[in-house]
Amino acid sequence: MEYIIVLLFTGVITALIAQGKNRRALVWFLCGFFVVGLFIIPFLSALRKCPNCGKYIEKETKICGYCGHNIL
Repeated sequence: MEYIIVLLFTGVITALIAQGKNRRALVWFLCGFFVVGLFIIPFLSALRKCPNCGKYIEKETKICGYCGHNIL
């Protein structure tokens, strides 16, 4: 679900920028949705949430760098 939100967010942002420059917003929405969004998703999949503080940390991390929680 969060991946869809990221894709929609990148699509809307690129469409708003394009509209401000008098470009075709729909075309740029699709570019932002597919191209930019698909470059961001692999970086999100390398992260997970700390169960204690809820911050995003790398999957391989054993101890949260924000709260010091031991993750096993």
